[in-house]
Amino acid sequence: MAVDLIKAIAELLGAIAWPITVVVVSLVVLGRHREALNRLIDRIRSVAALGGQVDLDALQDRQEQELESKIDHMADVKDDREALRAAAEEVAEAARLLGQLEALRLRKDLYKNSDDDPRGPWLKSDLFSLVERPELRYEVTSPSGKMFIPPEGRSWRIREERFRELDEDGRIYWGRNGDSRPTLKRFAPTS
Repeated sequence: MAVDLIKAIAELLGAIAWPITVVVVSLVVLGRHREALNRLIDRIRSVAALGGQVDLDALQDRQEQELESKIDHMADVKDDREALRAAAEEVAEAARLLGQLEALRLRKDLYKNSDDDPRGPWLKSDLFSLVERPELRYEVTSPSGKMFIPPEGRSWRIREERFRELDEDGRIYWGRNGDSRPTLKRFAPTS
């Protein structure tokens, strides 16, 4: 009887140890590396390669939304260990997919420097999100005075304050004549 009780306790501990470990590790990684993950996400863009187009921005938007949704879901199920373990695994998978997209960023031959930016070659990245978020719908004015706002049902990918900072830093490209829809410059990695 005592042996059965010890076995039952060991099985119970073994069954809950793994989910708790996954949750704790996920929360620690997200907590400590959230800024690094945000910088990683910020580098993903659309690229044309090998005669085709890979729309990394669209993939990024979907992955960001899924990751945010999964993180929100983790908060919703914090009292349900099994659901929390499953949510942590989903967050880890979403982060892994973002890492695969980041590997494409290392293709230095895709970068150009059409405006002779002293920081070096860069890629154009679409600033429109595939979904509409009211807090990310605002109007911007190009250097030539032309106004831009995302189409109905879409929004900008970044907050207005961040847009202004990037524009002041010369990381927003308005086209050769300063009157094109703005795009974000994503510079080639230095390493």
